[in-house]
Amino acid sequence: MYSEKVFHDFLSNTEFTENEISVLMLAYSNANGITAPQVAESLGYKHFLTANGIVGRLGKKLAAQVSDVNIDDKSIQWWTLLFIGV
Repeated sequence: MYSEKVFHDFLSNTEFTENEISVLMLAYSNANGITAPQVAESLGYKHFLTANGIVGRLGKKLAAQVSDVNIDDKSIQWWTLLFIGV
């Protein structure tokens, strides 16, 4: 698990696409959490797989900066880095 400061540094020092920013804002502004279908709907996508891809890309960006996790590891659920911190 990483510290709040590490996560803040990640947010401050990383370039994000508009969709990535939207996902982060949705996720962290809702105390009850969000689902992939909710993210897809808010971004105008018909299916949640695209939302999953955005979250996965964000998780990999975080891992590349704050973790010793191999970002090529296909077995990792990248959303956990963003939303659980592991």
